[in-house]
Amino acid sequence: MGAQCTQAPFLDGSPARLRSTNKSQLCSRCEESGLSLRDVRVRYSLESAPSGEENKVRAFKDGLLVQVCLQYGPFWDAIKELRKRRGITARRQMPPSGPAISGLVMPDEPSAETRDFLERYDEWVTDLRTVEECCIPARLRDVAQWRDFISVCVLCDPPTDPEELDAFARHGDPRFVDYERPGGMGNRAPMKAIAPIRHMVAEEKALEDLHFWLLERVVDEIGKRYLGPAGVDADEAIRNIFDSTDLGKRYRQKKRDLRREWHIIVGDGVNANDVKRAAAMLPSVRKARSPGGRGPRNHRIALQCARFYDAANPSTADLPKGERSLILAARYGVSENEVDKYVSLGRELISEAGQDLP
Repeated sequence: MGAQCTQAPFLDGSPARLRSTNKSQLCSRCEESGLSLRDVRVRYSLESAPSGEENKVRAFKDGLLVQVCLQYGPFWDAIKELRKRRGITARRQMPPSGPAISGLVMPDEPSAETRDFLERYDEWVTDLRTVEECCIPARLRDVAQWRDFISVCVLCDPPTDPEELDAFARHGDPRFVDYERPGGMGNRAPMKAIAPIRHMVAEEKALEDLHFWLLERVVDEIGKRYLGPAGVDADEAIRNIFDSTDLGKRYRQKKRDLRREWHIIVGDGVNANDVKRAAAMLPSVRKARSPGGRGPRNHRIALQCARFYDAANPSTADLPKGERSLILAARYGVSENEVDKYVSLGRELISEAGQDLP
C-alpha cells in the first residue's frame, strides 16, 4: 500500500509483498492497523540512512543493555522499580523465546491460571510502555520493538558469555515480514532513527469532547434505566461525588502530566519540503541538530573488551597484549588502534557502577 503500508519503513519504501493465498489487496498487518484502499497511495520517499546511522542507534540500544548488566543508570532504575513492584526475581539466562526470536515475554504469575490472559497482557504492556516512554527518546521510538526488549531486561539478567550477550542485545530488533517463515518474521531490518509517525484522528480538545459526549450518554442511560426508577437523580449524584472527593483535581493534574510533543499536521497538498520547513521552526528540532562526526563508542563492546582484557581467564591470561587486541579487533569489527580506547571505556563504565569486574 505504498506510504500507508505498515511495513514500508522497513522495506526501503516498498509495500509488503502479499501472499499468493491472500484474496485481499492489503497485507494482514495493514488490515490489522485499520487501513483500507481508500488511504492515500503514495510511495514512501525514504532517504538512505547517513553513514554510521545504524551504528549510532545500535550503540544507544546496547547502552541500555549495559546499564542492566552493571545495574547502574536511569534505564536500570526503571527496570529495578518494575521488578520490585511486580515481585520479579530475574535469573541470568537467555530470553525464554530463544536467541533467534524477538518477541514479547510474559512474566510467570501464581494467579495466571485464574486470571484472564488479555487482562494480564494489557497490564504488562502498560508497565513496559511506561518504561519505554521514560527511557526512549522520540526519534528512536520506532527504531525497535522496545517493549519486547524491555520485557526480557525485566525478566532476565543478561548472560556474561560474549556470544550469548550479543544475541540477547538483538532481542527486539526490527524484522522484515516473511510469510514463508514460521511466525511470519524474516531477517533483521536496518535500524534507522526516525521521528514518530502517528495517524492522528483529531486534535486533543476535539477527542476529549468526544469522550465526554460518550460519558454523558452513558450516564443518561444509567439514570433512565437504573437510578431513576430507584429515586436517585444521576446529575445530583455526580455533583455530590465531585464535591466530596478530589477526583476533579486529580483529573486535571493527570492531564497536566501528560507528555506534550510537537506535531506537524500532514494533509492533502503537504509535501516533504513543507514538512522540513515546519520542522525547522520547532525549538526542539533546532536544539537537537546533530553536529555530525563519529558516533559514540558502543558501550556493550566496551564492556566485553574490558571483561576479556582484564578477567582472570586461564585461556587468555598468558596472551601478550598485542594478541589480545587482535582478537578483540577481529571479534567486534573495530580497528586495532581503537581496542585500547574501548577497553578504557569499559573499565570506566564498571568503575562508575561501583563494581568489580563482572
